[in-house]
Amino acid sequence: MTEQATISAKQRQGKGTGAARAVRREGNIPGVLYGAGIEPRSISINLRDIAKHYQTGRFTSTLFVLDLEGEKMRVIPREVQVDPVTDQPIHADFQRLVAGARKHGRRVHVLHVSSAVEMEFLATAKDVATVETLPQFLSFEGPEIYKRLNGFAQMNPPIRYAADRAALWSLGIAQGVVDVLGTDHAPHTREEKAQPYPKSPSGMPGVQTLVPVMLTHVNQGRLSLARFVDLTSAGPQRVFGIEGKGRIALGYDADFTLVDMAARRTIRAEDQATRCGWTPFDGFEAQGWPMATMIRGRVVMRDGALVAPGLGAPMRFLEAM
Repeated sequence: MTEQATISAKQRQGKGTGAARAVRREGNIPGVLYGAGIEPRSISINLRDIAKHYQTGRFTSTLFVLDLEGEKMRVIPREVQVDPVTDQPIHADFQRLVAGARKHGRRVHVLHVSSAVEMEFLATAKDVATVETLPQFLSFEGPEIYKRLNGFAQMNPPIRYAADRAALWSLGIAQGVVDVLGTDHAPHTREEKAQPYPKSPSGMPGVQTLVPVMLTHVNQGRLSLARFVDLTSAGPQRVFGIEGKGRIALGYDADFTLVDMAARRTIRAEDQATRCGWTPFDGFEAQGWPMATMIRGRVVMRDGALVAPGLGAPMRFLEAM
């Protein structure tokens, strides 16, 4: 989601209220509006109308945001709170959360981390905070994903840009800030996702594609197989204190996924078991594929087919034992 506009050098000299005064003098700026599910169109922005919002330093509704350094305007979804200069989520809430956790001797778990600024802050808070990110944030980036999927790419928080994706890998995965991989599985139907924003729901399916997508990243050298196992097995057990999971050891549940690291498959929407019938990874060329799944020692999936009825059972947590 970007809004491009030409900004004078004078406007870029300051920030805060001084910058807002410079903006206020400029009047209208022509631009082109891009966004998930939005046809690109020319618009004209009256900067006087947004100067008072710029002075506040934060935005909590759909607004035009002036980037005084990058010479660009952005349209921000109303559910995302951002810094108007960096176009990154304000992490003041994270700071308060971490401060409270330290004060009261509690731990916190932060979900769906998608930006560099969030990851950089959370790297300083590992004494109290554990962190989760998603394969979508590690695999996609804007603006390409929005051009390809339009509104189907809409998530909350959103898929961000190349620099953010790079930070998730270099800091989050490689340096151990991220503890857990999730999927944020949200199987909205094609009809639901095709609605114009803001009627379109945020989220996308992800459970079935997590393993082949991340094994492909392993094969491409972005992380080790051991790190992937930790993010999807030992990590969740450690973070949430799950009884009987996360290890191959006597007394633990025999839950296994057997994979073929050399197998090559193309992820296809028509092969998805979810009722929504689509995947953002449609056409993804995967190397590494799950060949069988065992739950508590019983094979339930083999060669892509279910071979046993569901064996789900409530999880047990160490703190409740």
